[in-house]
Amino acid sequence: MTGDLGSGKTTFTKGLAAGLGFTNEVQSPTYPILNEYSTSTNFIYHFDLYRLKSISEFLEIGGIEYLSSKSGLCIIEWPELLDTFDIDNKIEIKFTLIDKIKDQLIL
Repeated sequence: MTGDLGSGKTTFTKGLAAGLGFTNEVQSPTYPILNEYSTSTNFIYHFDLYRLKSISEFLEIGGIEYLSSKSGLCIIEWPELLDTFDIDNKIEIKFTLIDKIKDQLIL
């Protein structure tokens, strides 16, 4: 998921997790970089790559293993660091602040 700070990426993740039956309290992974949530059979791996400086940092935390998980959904905020990876089943979502959209409207 891409978008400016405060554009709703974590809020979207909260709603998605709740809709999928996760009861964990979803929080922004900005400081821990990765938060994991689980049910008895499924996992959500919620990444925030904003603070990472290189792809090697992602690899050091086991990023490839998370992306390869068959029982988990990876949600990645600030994924630009991974642009060189060919990721199966990738869905890109872009968030825009409403105030910024209003400034671009032609009346």
